Amino acid sequence: SYTLAGAFVLVLGGLFVWGILWIAAGGTPQSVHRYVTYMNESVSGLNVDSAVKYRGMQVGKVESINIDPSNPERIRLVLQVRDDTPITVDTLATLDYQGLTGLATVNLSGAVSNSARLTPRDGEDYPVIRSQPSLFARLDSTTSDLIGNLILVTENVNALLDEQNRGNIAATLDNVAQLSADVAAQSGRM
Repeated sequence: SYTLAGAFVLVLGGLFVWGILWIAAGGTPQSVHRYVTYMNESVSGLNVDSAVKYRGMQVGKVESINIDPSNPERIRLVLQVRDDTPITVDTLATLDYQGLTGLATVNLSGAVSNSARLTPRDGEDYPVIRSQPSLFARLDSTTSDLIGNLILVTENVNALLDEQNRGNIAATLDNVAQLSADVAAQSGRM
């Protein structure tokens, strides 16, 4: 009975180790394609092994994050995406942030069913998915433009209301007040 209990413990321990290794490897092996996308914005919150989603459904992960050697203003992301994901020439990659945690994912969208499959360009190891700014980057740009326009309007109003124009407006208001007093005094004769 000790031999049977020892064999049971060894088999159970082996299955436990195999299960841990299987989960750590990502579950059932799947065939993937690698794609590259270039981000022109900050990728803070994005890590290696962050999720890659296609219209919200997880289809892969980020394999590597590097500065683009040909343009240091861009970040080069290599993505592992399942083979059955329809990545076409119309597909766009966007950074999406998850709630208050600040963790980022890469969201793929915009694929059209009758478009051609994405293929590698000259000089690239993998096909390049076009990127577009994230919601936060677009809000930041719009807010900056809005503040710039507000400053310009304020400067123009200040230039319009210089000391001389304020004096002219005050004199005009005094004249209007005097005119209205004169009209009120003459209302009986009218």
